[in-house]
Amino acid sequence: MKTAVLVSSFGTSYEEARQNSLDRIFYDLKSAAGYDSGISFYQAYTSGMIIRKLETRGIHIDTVEQALDKIVGEGAKRLIVVPTHILAGAEYKKLAGQVAEYGSQLKQIKITKAVLEDAWDCVKLAAFLSRTFRFRDDKEYIFMGHGSDSAANERYNQMNSAFENMGLENVRIATVEAKPDIDDALSALKSHAGKRPVVLSPFMVVAGEHVHNDMAGDKDSFASKLRDEGYEVEINMSGLGEYPDYRNIYVNKLKEIL
Repeated sequence: MKTAVLVSSFGTSYEEARQNSLDRIFYDLKSAAGYDSGISFYQAYTSGMIIRKLETRGIHIDTVEQALDKIVGEGAKRLIVVPTHILAGAEYKKLAGQVAEYGSQLKQIKITKAVLEDAWDCVKLAAFLSRTFRFRDDKEYIFMGHGSDSAANERYNQMNSAFENMGLENVRIATVEAKPDIDDALSALKSHAGKRPVVLSPFMVVAGEHVHNDMAGDKDSFASKLRDEGYEVEINMSGLGEYPDYRNIYVNKLKEIL
């Protein structure tokens, strides 16, 4: 059967972030499959707003429906979907529903799991972050996640538990739209003696709108709230997708199915 791989992301309008994160994930997956494998690769964003914004710059990215129509029209019968979502939250489930609607036109559909499917995934990702960032005892670290109104939001608490179990009491996740949030992170900081510098980093695949505004912005951001409390703030603007070892998570998920 002719196989197609659809790599789906929420998307971003930030050019450098797109090139260094989402595009690299896409090309790493193509490379892992082998350029002579005969497998066709497609990319789609789920955010219509971002797609429309990119169109004004002459950049076209398919919607999920457009990509699926192409896949079916070009004769693929086996579909593998690789969502870049960290959690199996609303966006992940919406994507799965869109793909399921094409079930009658395809003989086989498989969707790789979200990066944080269970508590063990949180332990593995916490270990990856520890290796990558080489956390120092003389600093505090806060990773900004998005947050979800679904049960998958529990993964953020499980990430914090994983850090604690590794003895990393100076590392935590705080989310923009759910709990734990920046106020929870501040409470944890205040329980520590002294005021060590705080390193802010995205717990997001791509450093897009939330990272630029909600994490690093001048007003009502994580950075501004920390500074208001007297903390020195260092900002890391690299999304998780910019790290090769993180991109390998998606590569390994694809290889397991191929």
